Amino acid sequence: MKLRYWIALTVFGAACATAVTTTRSPDVPENVQAPVAPKREPLPPAPLPAPPPETFFEMPYIGADAPQIGLLPDEAPDISRSVGTVTEGWLANSERVIPNEKMLFLEVHQERGLHYTSTFLKQLMEKTAEYVWDRHQSPLLMGNFGAPGGGDIPYSVSHNSGRDADLAFHMLAPSGNVWVPKSFVEFDENGQWVDASTGGVYRFDVARNWTVIEGLLTHHEGQIQMIFVSNGLRRLLLNHAAAIKAPPAIISDAARVLVQPGGALPHNDHFHIRVFCSVVDIESGCEETGRWQPNLAENRARRAKLLKDLRVHLSDTDPSIRAHAVQRLVLLQEQRAVSYLGKLLDDSDSAVRVATARAWTHLEGGHQPLIAQLEREENWRVRLELISGLSGVGAAKPTLISLLESGEAHQTPYGEIREEWVVAGAVATSEDQDYVAGLIRVMSVQEAEGVAHFARALAFLTNQQFESAQEWVAWYEEAKSQTRDEWLASGFQAAGFSVQKIGFESVWELCRAISGSDPVSHNAQKALMRLSGQEVPSLLWSKWDASFYWRRFFERKIAELGLPQIPPELSTAGGYVKEDEGG
Repeated sequence: MKLRYWIALTVFGAACATAVTTTRSPDVPENVQAPVAPKREPLPPAPLPAPPPETFFEMPYIGADAPQIGLLPDEAPDISRSVGTVTEGWLANSERVIPNEKMLFLEVHQERGLHYTSTFLKQLMEKTAEYVWDRHQSPLLMGNFGAPGGGDIPYSVSHNSGRDADLAFHMLAPSGNVWVPKSFVEFDENGQWVDASTGGVYRFDVARNWTVIEGLLTHHEGQIQMIFVSNGLRRLLLNHAAAIKAPPAIISDAARVLVQPGGALPHNDHFHIRVFCSVVDIESGCEETGRWQPNLAENRARRAKLLKDLRVHLSDTDPSIRAHAVQRLVLLQEQRAVSYLGKLLDDSDSAVRVATARAWTHLEGGHQPLIAQLEREENWRVRLELISGLSGVGAAKPTLISLLESGEAHQTPYGEIREEWVVAGAVATSEDQDYVAGLIRVMSVQEAEGVAHFARALAFLTNQQFESAQEWVAWYEEAKSQTRDEWLASGFQAAGFSVQKIGFESVWELCRAISGSDPVSHNAQKALMRLSGQEVPSLLWSKWDASFYWRRFFERKIAELGLPQIPPELSTAGGYVKEDEGG
């Protein structure tokens, strides 16, 4: 689980955390009579998910729009904090970039709403916009920044942690006048783009684009790590800078930071600015990647000092400081902390115990201390956190299965919560068929409200769709000797998708199945991840975006993987909104 979502989780969200594998649960008991298995007629194939309106994309809500970091003594509350890497991180206290006459989002990017970034990058954009406006009376042209709390976006593998920004190129129409496109436009190595509909030749406005680079490098205070741009456009920019006798220090800086990325598209349609972690970011768990890290030694020393201070904060008389220190150790991924965090599982304050229970699994502290604390814990919030934490540890499976039958019921401000419901939610996406028999057995003696919890978990685990306990018992009596892949295939078929087996021959039907019910869509995407060897966050996106991503991924690998030809109606050759994967 990404740490962004760990910070944002409530007890209920934590109850849906992923579990892992091994050991067997018992079959449905003999005293539960198995009715005749229900016969289901296959449904007609479902259509592809309806695309969003052509120029509008609404970011999916995933419960972490405004993640917060617990502050330590003397830390500033009103500054952004970048956590993790640019591809796996998130952003606390993000700031919105607000357009004006000097700072303009292109039309498509305005509608996406990806206008949030770090305090530093927002200020850098504002200063650069003033610089460009003063010299050309032209606005800074902006594309994607990030989501409100950072995290994954469909349009890029980065932009997660507030350290990336896309700027559009300035360009000239065939008439020679300034022209602003709706979205990014790809230029060739000579700085030209031909409009296929008119044949008009548009040019890369090298003067204005150099001013953008000059403005960025004048104000970046050594924080710009890279500006991705294609080699051909880089050459045009540096030649122009030399011709106008730009400041040598700026030219030298530009020659260092302007790079065409490897292993990604060349960035011939926009500038992609990436900045280093700030001091505050490093102390919040920010991670830098890449070979050139000039602040590496300083950052390591700063981290070492912070870890020493955190050991002191763990004994603070203020329980909120103790809890915040535990959280920070997780953000810093300090696995050695398990050697001294154990005592806080039994802290006098329940909030500290909750924080420690969450931290324990992330730091791979082992399941025995969690089980021992669960046996003596009385606070309902802590108990549910401990159960959720155990769901991520394969060796804890016997404990979880026993809780299905002997878990406690808690009266909370949110109504009654039963521990077996929490277990069901926690193991639902574990992909572990060993939980199925236990869930069905307990489901058969549940009241209606409880049945719904178990039916949902079983739908994700088995890819089947039944409502009553009797139907589930009947199905399991017939299917318990099958593999989970066989369950998945039959579930896809019942939902109207012609998936005979989980393999490359079924890739296109699995792509279609993303449009199905939530469990069917989830299992289709997990199957595609398994086949591709790629763990991508498509489960967090809309079904349309997930479908488009996976169709495009496999369409590009038809020859490499020996796939059947993609059905014409599934092809992504016509594009969605023309985007790059690396930007």
